Amino acid sequence: MSRKNLVKGGIWVAIISGLIIVAVNQQAISDWWFLRTYSPPPQVQQLADDAQMTPTGRNIFYRAAPQIVTQRAQMTSHCSLNDNQVAELGCYVSSDHIYLLSITEPALSKEMTVTAAYEMLHPVYEHMSTNERTKIDAEMEAIVPSITDQTILDQMQIYAKTEPGARDNELYSILGTEYPNLTPDLEANYARYLGNRALLVSYHIAFEQTYDGLAAQIKSLGGQIDATKSLMNRYRAEGAISLYNRLVDTVNSQVDTYNNDVAEYNRYGNALSGTQATVTP
Repeated sequence: MSRKNLVKGGIWVAIISGLIIVAVNQQAISDWWFLRTYSPPPQVQQLADDAQMTPTGRNIFYRAAPQIVTQRAQMTSHCSLNDNQVAELGCYVSSDHIYLLSITEPALSKEMTVTAAYEMLHPVYEHMSTNERTKIDAEMEAIVPSITDQTILDQMQIYAKTEPGARDNELYSILGTEYPNLTPDLEANYARYLGNRALLVSYHIAFEQTYDGLAAQIKSLGGQIDATKSLMNRYRAEGAISLYNRLVDTVNSQVDTYNNDVAEYNRYGNALSGTQATVTP
């Protein structure tokens, strides 16, 4: 082979090597190309700030070009939402897009920050290497038996039915934003993307106490009203009118509180879904 041919051979080797490098780093190159011109809308940037995403987490979040929608119907047009008991406030689709439901109700608005972080963790999980994902899955599954939070357990049961095969993907986002007691290795993993995971967990706990707690309060108060009315009916049947009258103000106060709580719960439901969630008095 002549020197000229040897030189040509060297060029082909270099080109082939370059193509291999491009193939291996295709995702990184695609991300870099997208982010170099992407300018996040102010509300999207604010969510990244409020969630205290690290630069790495922020880039992953921005790469999914998050879109904020005001109605659940808008999310349905982009996302495969399940008609289940999980309040789905956002979604990540495989085309690398995140959609988030706008939550303007002050008492619940921090859950939008939690949801932003939750959805950001989906592409993190999907882009892990096989070895890293296997390791993370094993660590998460080791924690599951110690979880006593019924909301998380219910979530996992529902996702097992509605998204078979996606258990660990969902679990990665759930643990990262909703569960406080993780192993040091898992904490270190999440710390690559979230600067203050404990803050997000506290936001989610406050959300549950506000929304789910109000539902429990309504149910309890409904039971109290039934008990008071039952006692009043007994007094009336026995002719104990003075005892009956003493409970009139009590039951009226209970009913007023109940109705106010129901109105507030329905307002919260509307803020979280764009459709009226009702509790019948």
